[in-house]
Formats: sequence, structure tokens, C-alpha cells
Amino acid sequence: MKIRLDEEINRLRKTLLEMGNGVEEAIGQAVRALKDRDVVLAKQVIRNDLLINRLEVEVDKICLKIFALKQPIAIDLRFVASSLKVNNDLERMGDFASRIAEDVISLASEPDLPVLDELYKLTELGQQMVKNCLEAFMQKNVELAQRVIKEDRQMDDYYETVIRKIGPYVHENSERFETGLAIINIGKCLERIGDHATNICEDAIYLTEGEIIKHQKT
Repeated sequence: MKIRLDEEINRLRKTLLEMGNGVEEAIGQAVRALKDRDVVLAKQVIRNDLLINRLEVEVDKICLKIFALKQPIAIDLRFVASSLKVNNDLERMGDFASRIAEDVISLASEPDLPVLDELYKLTELGQQMVKNCLEAFMQKNVELAQRVIKEDRQMDDYYETVIRKIGPYVHENSERFETGLAIINIGKCLERIGDHATNICEDAIYLTEGEIIKHQKT
């Protein structure tokens, strides 16, 4: 029984890691599509979201099978329970990458885009948080998880800067409204990706220490 449980845990870990790598790649591609105004790449991000969705369903099935047939305890139980939550966070990240790609397509014909420096700061920190949150969870690295959680405040600050700077751009010319709205939506998607990375880090801490820190001040 223990050997078979280990096999299922390893299968779960492998599938979750494949999903995480897919999400990380999707975010990176969405960011490149934004920087290069690459509509073809943006459309690829949208298509690839179907793969992330399929992996989400697969992770759910593996977790439910383990709960139903293997009766995990202790660290195995925490890993399976945490994996269900991480699975949901990763799927939402994939959705946000797809939404960024959709906005990239709508912005492709715009000659000049505002607040790109602030958006690029958001994207760079967001990509770093996604990479590190996955590592923190898989490696049970509490120190790394805590660092990512603290970085989420910086993500919020960058997003607030985008909001503050887009206002004058839109007010100067009402025809810029749709462009400004798309920029705000991209910023919001990146900010929410940071929130989901934080959730995964909270699960990493729970997995490692058995302590629930959700809604606690860091």
C-alpha cells in the first residue's frame, strides 16, 4: 500500500510541476507578446490555456483518487490537500496570462503605449514570484516562500503606480479610453498573478510546517 501511495504522490507531483511549468511559460510568452506586439504569440498563449485546463482536471482526479483509495496521513495528507489549492491557483494564473494575451491583440495596432516601464516592472517581478513560489512549494522552502509573500506588497505598489499614471493619459484624449482600459486590465492581471503566487507560498509553509498562515499579517 505504501509503495502504491508513493507512486501516486510522485505522479501528482510530476503533473503539478508540468502544469506549473506550463503556467510559467504562458506568463512569459504573454509578456513577450506585449513587449514585441506579437499577435501570433498572443494567440498561441490563448490556445495553450486549454492544455493548462486539462492538467488542472488531471491533478484534481489524482488527488481525489488518493483521498478515496490511499488514505494519506501526515505530510502526504498535507501535500495532497495543498496540491488541490495550488492547482486552482495555477489554473487562475493561466487564465490571467490568456487575458493579457487578449489585451495584447487589442493593443497591437496602437503606435505608442503608456506606462510601459511600470508594466515591465510588474511583469518582471510577477514572473520571478511565479518561478519562486513553485520552487518553494516543491522544495518545501519556507524562507523562499516568506520572501515571495513580502514581494506581493511591491507588486501592489507597481500596480497602483500604473493606475495613477494612466489617468492623465486618458483625460488628455478621450479616444485613448479603450487603450487605457486595456493597460489597466493587463496591470490588474499581473497583480492578481502575484496574489496567487502568494497563495501558493502560504500553502508551501502549511505543507512544510503544518501552520496555516492565510489572512495573517506577514
